[in-house]
Amino acid sequence: MQWFSPYGWGFPGWHIECSVMARADLGDTIDLHSGGEDNKFPHHECEIAQSEALTGVPFSRSWVHTKFLLVEGEKMSKSKGNFHTVRDLVKNGADPLAIRLALMGTSFTKELNFTAEGLAGAERAIRRLREAREKLGDRDDDGLADALDGLVDAALGAMADNLNTSVAVAKALEGAKAIAAATLAGPAARRFLDDVEGLLGICPAVAPAPAAPEPSADDRILGLIDERNAARKAKNFARADEIRQLLADEGVVLIDTPDGTRFERARPAAE
Repeated sequence: MQWFSPYGWGFPGWHIECSVMARADLGDTIDLHSGGEDNKFPHHECEIAQSEALTGVPFSRSWVHTKFLLVEGEKMSKSKGNFHTVRDLVKNGADPLAIRLALMGTSFTKELNFTAEGLAGAERAIRRLREAREKLGDRDDDGLADALDGLVDAALGAMADNLNTSVAVAKALEGAKAIAAATLAGPAARRFLDDVEGLLGICPAVAPAPAAPEPSADDRILGLIDERNAARKAKNFARADEIRQLLADEGVVLIDTPDGTRFERARPAAE
């Protein structure tokens, strides 16, 4: 959508909402604005134009535009069936920290190709970082502290250089390798891992609790049946009927018997 004005062709549209919300909640100038590379024009350019025309001050101090994400060498698309969500990856056994590491392994300024092989490599890297934690004791090998301090400085320098996560991750793994090779790893190694955790969030001191399994479809239905029984007992028949209808709309038929309520899934009508 674009219209002609005394100043040339313009692109008004949904951009005004972002300017209004940012100014209302964060002020005239914000610290950081991010988005995909396809948001540069017209979306972000319009935000800058309309915000700065109103306020007379810079709209955002820093911008982060990420390159497109590929999956196994192809553009991620639901129609192609190669669309992943974090929830699905974790449900299929992926370590959340490995997903994070796989996404950070490439700088946001470069196109990222997310692959099963890359995720497996990130899983191995996370294991090395965890093994480094498990090795910690009371003393360090001579020279280990200096080596690890230099790696932390390099990782921090990389992050300060336009968020170069790929170099920062490489320095973190180089430190884990040094800890694994050391005979003794103590306070300096612990400090290194804590610094890496603070910088990248990939080696927490305490392993994250496993995600609670999602309830199955049958568990959900049984839960609604219990709620319906409680509603009937409380003479809240409107709610009981609402639950019956909700399940009926999903193809689930409730059958009340002297022994309780059971359910069946309605069979599709014959063609």
